[in-house]
Amino acid sequence: MAAMAAGIYPLCDLRKGCRVEGTGEFLAPPVEERPAPGPGRYFYFDLLRALALLRVITYHTAGESWLHYALPAISVMFGLAGFLMARSLRQRVAGRVVGSRALRLLPPFWLYGLVAIAIGWETVDRHGLHWAQLLFWVLPLRDPHEGVAGSNLVDTLWYVRAYLWFVLLSPLALWAYRRARMLVLAAPIALLPVVEFLDDGRDWAGRGLTRDILTYGTCWLLGFAAEEGAIDRLAGWVCVAVAVPVGAVGLVLTHVLGAALGHRSLADQTGYALWSAAVVLTLLRWHPETSWLRGLPGVRRVVSAMNARAVSIYLWHDLAVVLALGLFATLGLHVTRWAALPLVLVLTALLVLPVGWVEDLAARRRPALVPR
Repeated sequence: MAAMAAGIYPLCDLRKGCRVEGTGEFLAPPVEERPAPGPGRYFYFDLLRALALLRVITYHTAGESWLHYALPAISVMFGLAGFLMARSLRQRVAGRVVGSRALRLLPPFWLYGLVAIAIGWETVDRHGLHWAQLLFWVLPLRDPHEGVAGSNLVDTLWYVRAYLWFVLLSPLALWAYRRARMLVLAAPIALLPVVEFLDDGRDWAGRGLTRDILTYGTCWLLGFAAEEGAIDRLAGWVCVAVAVPVGAVGLVLTHVLGAALGHRSLADQTGYALWSAAVVLTLLRWHPETSWLRGLPGVRRVVSAMNARAVSIYLWHDLAVVLALGLFATLGLHVTRWAALPLVLVLTALLVLPVGWVEDLAARRRPALVPR
C-alpha cells in the first residue's frame, strides 16, 4: 500500500511543494515549521477521541437520536484525524503518509472481514455467493455487501470507507486549502444541499460516499485549519460568534424546518453537517487544562489504551451490542437498552483484547495484549 501510494504521489512533498512533472514548477509554497503541541494538548485530543468512541458505543446500544447532537462523535473523530493527517503531510512526503495511514487502518479491518466472511455475514444470501464483494474487504473503497442474515454487523463500515477516501484525498485537499482557505472549508457544506436536492431519493453508485464526504468534509478540513494554526489564532469571541449561529442554523434546519421544506433528507443532512462543524470548531479551539485529569489514577492509561485500539473498538463494538442484547433476550430478562450498556462495554473490551494486537503491527509497534 505504501509503495502504491508513493506511485500515486511521487513528486508531492507538502513541506516543500508538489512539482509538476516535466516543468520543474512547484504547486505549493513552503510551509513554515511549527512546534508540535504540548503533551497536554495531545492528551486533550486523545481524550476527545476516547469520549467519541464511548458515545458511538452508547448510541448503538441505547439508540437515542439526541446523542448525535449531544456529541457528534464521528465528526469529532474526523476532525482529529484531519489534524493528524495534516501534521504528517507537513513532516513527510505525501505518498508515504497516505500509505502509512492506510496500512494502519486496513489490517484490523481485514481481520474483522475474515471473521465476517467465515461466519457468512457477507457472502451468503438467497441467491448464493457474492465473491465479487470480497474485493471490498481488501480495499474498502465501497461498503462490503451485507447478506440476508441481516445481522447489522457491517452497518458501521461506512466510516472505514469514508476515512480511507479522506486519506486518499488529503494531499490534494490540503493543497487546495492552503490556496483558498474559507472557500475550501465551506465547499462541502455548500455542495451538500445541492447533491441532496438533485438526488431526491434516487439510488446511484457512490451516493453514500458522496454524502459522507460532503457531510463530514468540513470537519476533516477544520483539522487542517487547527494544525496550520488558523483556529488557534481566532479570538475566543470570534469562535463563539461563528460557532453559535452556524450550530443554531443547523439545529433549526433539522428540528424545525425539515418538514416545512418538504425535503427531510436535505434538511437533516445539511443541518447535521452545520451542527457538526460548529461543535468541531469549538472543541478544536478550546484549550482546557487537563493536567489534573492526566494525574488521576488509571485515566491516562485508559485513554491511551482506547486510542491505541480505536479501530478495533469501532469495528467490534457492534458485535458486543448484538451479543449483550441477545444474552438478555435468551435469559428472558427485560432490561432497557441503557441498562445493557455496562455489559456492552465489558464485552467490547473482551472482544478487542485478543484482536487488538493487529493494530500494534499496523502501527509498527511491538504487539501487546494490553497496549502500554
